[in-house]
Amino acid sequence: MKKKYTYISLFSSAGIGCYGFKMEDFDCVASNELLVSRLDIQKYNDKCKYSSGYIPGDITKKETKEKLYQEIDFWKTNENLNDIDVVIATPPCQGMSVANYKKNNETARNSLVVEAIEIIEKINPNIFIFENVSNFSPFFVISPSLTKKTTKLELFSFLSISFFNVFSVISLAKFIEVPFA
Repeated sequence: MKKKYTYISLFSSAGIGCYGFKMEDFDCVASNELLVSRLDIQKYNDKCKYSSGYIPGDITKKETKEKLYQEIDFWKTNENLNDIDVVIATPPCQGMSVANYKKNNETARNSLVVEAIEIIEKINPNIFIFENVSNFSPFFVISPSLTKKTTKLELFSFLSISFFNVFSVISLAKFIEVPFA
């Protein structure tokens, strides 16, 4: 039997980032989103195999992270999971987007990247992907040591220890055609 690949989605919104994984027959172990109404769309589209995989809540909260880790443990016990293959994180982009011309100090929201890095470090997937706006790398985040760093520097200080890494801006508009109804 061919191994099914697995993934976890952080800041998953309505699950648009999960669509390609589903099309390629990956199993969604867990999907986290702050707003329950967005997770309801994922449930409607049957993203996760188990209803416990839809994890609502603030990713900065210990109880939300614990639910995520418990779901991984559930899969290890019930699905013989060894590793998570992919973690995809799509942290809020409002603080980094050039479209948000009214932004004030967005360091706290931008620092959600650090929360995702800490989760990825604990899960230790085979691959992880950060998806965001092209302006992602120069913005500031607050690292766990309370040092102000650029997003790119914070990622690289983590990445260089554990992962081979590529930091690149890819415009998907060059690769896909979005059908309009």
